[in-house]
Formats: sequence, structure tokens, C-alpha cells
Amino acid sequence: MVGSLIVDPYLKERDRLIEAEQKLQFGHDIVLEGDEIKANECLMRAKTAELDHAFQHPEDFLPAQNFLRARKEIEQSTVFRILRRMPKGGLFHAHGLAILSVDKLLRYTHLPNLWICRSGFAFLFSRARPPPPLLSHSCDDWVPIEERRRAEPNLDQEIKRHLMLSSSRNDDINHVWKDFNKLFPAVGGLAIYK
Repeated sequence: MVGSLIVDPYLKERDRLIEAEQKLQFGHDIVLEGDEIKANECLMRAKTAELDHAFQHPEDFLPAQNFLRARKEIEQSTVFRILRRMPKGGLFHAHGLAILSVDKLLRYTHLPNLWICRSGFAFLFSRARPPPPLLSHSCDDWVPIEERRRAEPNLDQEIKRHLMLSSSRNDDINHVWKDFNKLFPAVGGLAIYK
């Protein structure tokens, strides 16, 4: 009797908090139907199996690993394969500038009217020499990319290196985040054209 006087209010309050938290989740108000229910059950079974395995073997938990090193394993996971088959790949969040592959961006560097900063890796499409400095770029010395390519035979490899996060260094989240944020000015000049 005494136990239920203490436990029952606790359980009711716990249930209330869980319900309130669930209402904060993305898609909490979506009602699944038919095949959606079956697909969700399949996904949740795979997700639960991966989480159960992670509790027994935390070192295998892919979301906790360096993405650049774990990417191939993530792509082979059951959950990822299910998400990949769904409309939009189950995508909830992506940086628009990070969607293009590095190889696609590198191909853009061979398009006409592309300027590159003489001393860095900022890019800008323009029919005429860009005036220094533009608001979105700190570069004050633009050259046609063909000119810099002639002077630097390995420029494509350098550009590619500057458009990618390296998996060989900086496991520290602060370094990774700093490097990640450096990518967007370079990518933006290639992917955004007004």
C-alpha cells in the first residue's frame, strides 16, 4: 500500500513527461498508414537491433565514430540501407552546399568565367575581374583559374584537398568543426552563382 502511494504518482508523472517529450519530436503528429506502418516497423526493428548491439559493444556504435572513417560501415548498415530506399533517403537535415560531391565541385572548376584567389581557395564566377574586396570574399587579388592552373600543375589535387575534410587528422570535435566551417566559403563560390 505504502509503495503504491509513492510509486503510482511517480509513474504517472514519468508518463506525463515522456508524452510531453514525444510531442517535441520531429514528426510526432504524423499518423502512419498501410505500407508506412510496415516500413516503420521494419526500420525500428533494424534500429533497435543496432542499438541493442551498441549497448553490448559500444566500440561498434557507428554514430559515435568519426564519420569520415566510419562512412563505409554506415553505408553498409541495415538502417542506412533502409533509409536509402525511402523517399528523400530519410533526410532530415543537410547543408545545401555539402550535398554536391567533391568530384562534381572539381568539375565546376573547369567551367568558363571562374576566378580563384591568387593566394587561397576562394572561387567566384564572373565575366570580368571581380572588384576587390567583395563582401562575401576577403580576397583582393583574383586571377582566372586557367592562369593559376598553368602556374600550378597540381592545382586540381590542391583544390580537392581544400574541398574535403581529412579523415587522417583532427579527431577533436573543435578542430573538425573549424575545418568544416572553412569548406563553405570555397564551396559557396563554386555552387552558388547569381
